[in-house]
Amino acid sequence: MVSLAWWYRPPTGRLPVFGGEGDDETGDTNHAVATGLQRSGRIITSAAFLVIIVFLGFAAGQTLGIKEFGLALAIAVAVDATLVRCILVPATMTLLGPGQLVGARTPAPPAPAPRPARGTRPPGQPARR
Repeated sequence: MVSLAWWYRPPTGRLPVFGGEGDDETGDTNHAVATGLQRSGRIITSAAFLVIIVFLGFAAGQTLGIKEFGLALAIAVAVDATLVRCILVPATMTLLGPGQLVGARTPAPPAPAPRPARGTRPPGQPARR
């Protein structure tokens, strides 16, 4: 779940997280964070709820190790969805302000290698006969 959302990059080169859309439209970081949280909050909560249900299914098993594993993962997903994604990330992005998306841009492609001057041969190539 995290991997798919984190590594997706739209053609604009920005990550689809809280600051991408609104910051470009209005220039206001607080507006961007609020808009992003409004657009993605329902999806994050729904996905977390489904994953928690699956992990609680493990907690209903017979083996003690599987029960512990299921309960621990359900708690971890609940903490991640509520504290991290809905409270800490928006608060951090609001505090960072406009500098939050500095590293989110796609770098420019590298320049092509220079061509050798006329009459010279590239290193490693034998001379023509």
